Amino acid sequence: MSTKTRPRPTTTPARPPELRRRPAAAGKVLVTMLVCFLVWGLLDARSLRRSAEASPIGARRTAALAVLNPLYDLSRVTGLDAVGTRASEAMGRDPNQEPGGAISIPPPATGAPPAPITRGRSGGMRLAGGGGIALPPPVRVPTKQSPERIVVVGDSFAIGLGLGIARDLNTPLVHLVQQGREATGLARPDYFNWLAQVKADVERFRPDIIVAMFGGNDFQDLVVPGGQPVPRSDVGVWTSVYSQRVADVMHIATAAGARVVWVGLPPAHSPVLPAAGVHRMNDIYETEAAKFPGVEYLSSWDLFARNGGYAAYLPIGGKVTQVRESDGVHFTFAGYAYLGRHVVALMHSLLGLRA
Repeated sequence: MSTKTRPRPTTTPARPPELRRRPAAAGKVLVTMLVCFLVWGLLDARSLRRSAEASPIGARRTAALAVLNPLYDLSRVTGLDAVGTRASEAMGRDPNQEPGGAISIPPPATGAPPAPITRGRSGGMRLAGGGGIALPPPVRVPTKQSPERIVVVGDSFAIGLGLGIARDLNTPLVHLVQQGREATGLARPDYFNWLAQVKADVERFRPDIIVAMFGGNDFQDLVVPGGQPVPRSDVGVWTSVYSQRVADVMHIATAAGARVVWVGLPPAHSPVLPAAGVHRMNDIYETEAAKFPGVEYLSSWDLFARNGGYAAYLPIGGKVTQVRESDGVHFTFAGYAYLGRHVVALMHSLLGLRA
């Protein structure tokens, strides 16, 4: 006799109620995210507004400030601004620091006081008609007790360049002060006044040489204190105003007895620094440098251009090396070292640097 058996249905054991996942309501998640974002914005409203103020004048900056100004006011009224300030200080950040962050300044060299600077504005200058360059009197002979004093000023380009220069200097005989500031330039004295900063630097550090690199944030409308902004589209006026600011920096430096190396901008692969704007600024730097004894212009365009334009890689020391960051603007550390090597060579050959 045969017995037919029915297959037993396979069942999945029910998951205990406490292990079942309850899908969160999408609306609740969205509200939580918005609340977190608002609290973060209130805590960091001061820094966010300062960053917006540093951006180029235009519709984007206006829109950002239209949102951030009320947010900052609300942050102050609720007391969250003070909480955010204390949190920043606890993390080692100064929420009221200079735009772009302050660079730590090495302490003055110990030992004998710096030798007095007696050089005036006489010295070498570029001769008209292609007659070459009359060398300025060499800078003083440094000692360990009174090292050569070099100050690097400018934007984020200058910060990296200062590191590159330091690699090629005899550091016991050089006191290098890095005074670069991110997100600054000569276009926005309302945000960061470089003329006042350079004046303070020469009074404080009494440099033998100043290395300057500006322009990374300057291809924008120029803010004129007490007047209307000068649009970059008005090429004639823009060039005149910007040239005067470059000349003012050079005058402050050389009037204090310092020699100056002004480094031009490299080719870029970014709408922030179009080739036409870079060439315009480099022409200004070179033209103004030719007017001041003791100021030398170094073209970084010539050093970093390939086939007339931007190149991310260069043959250095027989090896193809990446010299530009992925943003198409800044240098890699190898690029800064390469540029710094040329700056130091120029200081030795034309300014008589002994270190």
